[in-house]
Amino acid sequence: MLLLAPRAATTPRLSSSSLADVLLVMRLHSATLLHSVTLLHLVTLLHLVTLLHLVTLLLAPRAATTPRLSSSPADVHAVLCVPVVFWGLQNDLM
Repeated sequence: MLLLAPRAATTPRLSSSSLADVLLVMRLHSATLLHSVTLLHLVTLLHLVTLLHLVTLLLAPRAATTPRLSSSPADVHAVLCVPVVFWGLQNDLM
């Protein structure tokens, strides 16, 4: 029905082949899905790297004059909560 409807000359038309239309729509959907999955993967990877970096900083040896967090559960919990709080603040500001 949509293939037979009149359109402006500049409006792109779907082809008269329904198979070609289905393949085109499937390709567009798969490209959009791939883009979304890639972005999600990159954000997850960035958070993981940030978390590992913070844990590494917590456990790294330091000079005797440098204040050091202990590896007590409270300090570990504080370091692990920093990215979550930061991410929440970013979302609130947007």
